[in-house]
Amino acid sequence: MSRLSFYCGVAAVCAFTAVSCSQSAQTPVSPTGAAATDGALNPDGSSLKITRPSGLSPDGNVTLDTLRPTLSFTNSTGVFSNARVGLTYDVQIVTEADALVYSRTIDEFASAPSTAHTLEADLVYATTYFFRVRGHLGADVGPWSNYARFRTPPPPCAVITLSPPTLPNGTVGVAYSQTIVGNGGTTPYTFAVTAGSLPAGLTLAPTGVLSGTPTAAGSSPVTIRGTDANGCSGSVVYTIVTTATPLPPSQGGLPFPIPASCGAFGAGNRIQCVADVAALSTEWTQGCARGVGTRCHRFARQVVFALHASDPNWKMIQAAPGGNACNCSDCGPSDGTMFREDTTVYGGNSVFDMIVGAGGATPSLNWSLVPGPRAGDIPADAPLCVP
Repeated sequence: MSRLSFYCGVAAVCAFTAVSCSQSAQTPVSPTGAAATDGALNPDGSSLKITRPSGLSPDGNVTLDTLRPTLSFTNSTGVFSNARVGLTYDVQIVTEADALVYSRTIDEFASAPSTAHTLEADLVYATTYFFRVRGHLGADVGPWSNYARFRTPPPPCAVITLSPPTLPNGTVGVAYSQTIVGNGGTTPYTFAVTAGSLPAGLTLAPTGVLSGTPTAAGSSPVTIRGTDANGCSGSVVYTIVTTATPLPPSQGGLPFPIPASCGAFGAGNRIQCVADVAALSTEWTQGCARGVGTRCHRFARQVVFALHASDPNWKMIQAAPGGNACNCSDCGPSDGTMFREDTTVYGGNSVFDMIVGAGGATPSLNWSLVPGPRAGDIPADAPLCVP
């Protein structure tokens, strides 16, 4: 069956060669009931002398937004007379494989030049269809229209999620590679950064591979979107913390890895960094926590060292001469080279206390804002204390 026109080969031949087929010419039916002036059937074998419906819509392979579209067309008119007689119409919808999926007979809109019909059943998502129409008068039918073509919408988007939900931290100078994957949609997925920025040295491939070598310490909030084959998408906001490559203790570094909680988060509440350093530090577990005051100061230097690795705004406070202060072996009046026992300063003016009861029998970890540097105090870097 052609979608351009419908032919009944044998009937057409018989209509025009009545003698050879041993049949009498059939008198076509006029839509007005008037006497016919053409004694043959229509070329496609239909018997009703009317024009084929035209102006079918939707057409042009347009993609619709519904599974029950409204089909419309310009009504047929009579070949012998334009008088209106109230035709009915056959409506058919087929797939690209010529499978008939919908068929209805409808009345024409007699007071209008066109007729419309809204489907009474759902079609299938993301499918191309063809529809055609022909007029009826009683048992007689007119010629089929040409086919019109349209496509149904894609299926609704599923909930798209990305994994992993968080990304591990990186280290400056150390190769980094993670793969982000999409879930809940239709593969393949493509991935892109839609807000924020990746750490310097890292790139995101459309396949979801995040790789490279970080070149600078810092904290990078970044939004990554994954889009599936149907155009549906989901996003996750990641924060990737990159820290400086830790020095070994022999070169002035910490004797343990810098905790991720000590990354570059600004001057907010850093109690988690303090707690994580304490969990790794013998200066705390075997010294300060047991009431040894100088070990509290040595522990404070470790915390500030860990914070400073990602954000150089963090410093110790070099005490003015005469004020109470500590070095790595003792605490007492400052000689101008010593540092405040357990405080740190951010940006030269925001001072935070890290230990309550330092030097006492039951010290506890703390993070609280205290008055700014005293007269003569200087924000300065303090080397780690070594055994």
